[in-house]
Amino acid sequence: MGSYNSHYENYYSILKEKKRSVRHPAYNPHKTKSRERSIKEILVKRVIQELSGVLCLFLIVIFCRYINNPKVQEFYSYSRLLVNKNYDINTAFEKVKNIKLESLRNKAEEYIESIKNKLTGEQGVKEKTLDYYSPPVSGAVFKSFGSIKEGIPESMNKGAIVEAKAPFEVKCCFQGEVKEIGEDKEKGQYIIINHGEGIETKYFMLEEIRISENAKVNKGDTIGKVTSAVNGEKGYIYFELSYMGEEKNPEEYINFNF
Repeated sequence: MGSYNSHYENYYSILKEKKRSVRHPAYNPHKTKSRERSIKEILVKRVIQELSGVLCLFLIVIFCRYINNPKVQEFYSYSRLLVNKNYDINTAFEKVKNIKLESLRNKAEEYIESIKNKLTGEQGVKEKTLDYYSPPVSGAVFKSFGSIKEGIPESMNKGAIVEAKAPFEVKCCFQGEVKEIGEDKEKGQYIIINHGEGIETKYFMLEEIRISENAKVNKGDTIGKVTSAVNGEKGYIYFELSYMGEEKNPEEYINFNF
């Protein structure tokens, strides 16, 4: 027992010696000073950059002021108008606050897509789908993308509900491959078709499925059916269209007007 205690005491004393000899890097005064020096250098560089920018703008304004060129004078007058105009900060803040980021992103994507199409001469995604894709049902849109109707689950806000005289067949919008078949608790039986180029169409609330998984399908093929009528006449399907994994407004990509 005595040998065990002495062995333990020796081991503990070695650990204490190691603790004394090791110093945490955070307490190194040289590193702290070098860090402070680097922060100061960054701040100085930033101030110099800002001052250089202001100086360049000042020189441009002076340059424009003393050159008698109609275009330059027009630019100078417009710049003065912007500088002298009184802006209501609160109004500007409210406008910025009410901007929807999703809407801005969609507009930016459309703008980039349009530039790419002009450079390559190819059709954009919307142009292709509007030209070549057909609606899944010969009916009218009962609930549009993003709209809310009483009694309809929130999970159905990312697509469109289409109504038609029942019974009716559900058609494939464009050629592709059946990616998935299943059943959702809220949206019923469904089919997902991959059309390539990042485009997928999704058909929900089906009562009959007439296609199998991984099957190749063509535009206009019957993939499902709705037999039950609501209010004695109409039946409904819920339809989604996604591009690059993001749900889009189907009415912007497919012409539902007959």
